[in-house]
Amino acid sequence: SYEYYVQADCTGGEVSGWVGPFEFVTECSVFTPEYIADMSTNVPNCWEEANSGDATTGPMEIGAGLWYASNHNGTPSNAINMFFNTRSDWIISPEFDLSSAAPSELKVYVALTESGTSGSDADLGSDDVISLLMTTDGGTTWVEMQSWTQGNVPTDVGEEITYDLSAVTGNVQFAFLGNEGTVNDPEDVYFHVSKFQVRETPSCVEPASLMNTVLTDTTSEFTWAIGGTETTWEYANLPSPSSEPASGTSTMV
Repeated sequence: SYEYYVQADCTGGEVSGWVGPFEFVTECSVFTPEYIADMSTNVPNCWEEANSGDATTGPMEIGAGLWYASNHNGTPSNAINMFFNTRSDWIISPEFDLSSAAPSELKVYVALTESGTSGSDADLGSDDVISLLMTTDGGTTWVEMQSWTQGNVPTDVGEEITYDLSAVTGNVQFAFLGNEGTVNDPEDVYFHVSKFQVRETPSCVEPASLMNTVLTDTTSEFTWAIGGTETTWEYANLPSPSSEPASGTSTMV
C-alpha cells in the first residue's frame, strides 16, 4: 500500500500546504520463482479468500472466508476450523509465471490439530475434504493436486510435501479449499498451512520427512527421506531455540 499527498505551487513562490494522506493499494503483479508466502498473516499479501464454491464452480464470494491466522505448535499458519457442515472456504494464491522459469516445484507444510494450535490424533469428519487445487486457465477450471480426508490426514506436527511443476508452463495459480460436506460430524479440528513456496527445483534437494524414532531422557534417534541420489549427509543436534548451523557431523548410508 502507498500514501500520496498533493500541494499547490502558487505565484510568488508560495505553496498551499499538503493535502493528504490518501492511501491506495496497487494491483498485485504475477510472481516468478522464488516466492515464499508469509503464512503468519491472514491472508498473505496478494492472496484472496472466498466464502463458497467448489472445485467445479471455482471460488465464489471473493473477499470473505473463515480461514484465519493461527499456529500449530508455535509455527505460524493459516488455518480453518472443520466442525459444522456449512463451510466451503478458500484461500487463493497469486498467479505465478513459469513460462521462463527453470523446472519448478511447489512446497507446502500442512498439519491437523485437535485444538486451535495443538493436539494429536485429530481426524476429519466423514465427508470433510481439504483440497489443494491448481488452475492454469485463469480460474476457469481447477484441478485437484491432493486431498485430505478422514483417515488420510497430516499429524499435528505436520508434513512437508513437494509437488513437481516441471510440466506446467505459463501462468498458474493455487488454492486450498476446506469443504465440510453435508454431514454435521462431531469432529472439531483445525487444518493448518504453515509453508507455501514456489521455487525452481534445486539440483541438490533437501532431505524430507524428518522423524524421531527413539527418544529417551539422554538420546534421540531420527530418520529422514533421501532427497535425491546423495549417499552422505550432515546432521546437527542443537539446544532449542537455535539457528541453522554452518556445518554438522557427517554420516553416510
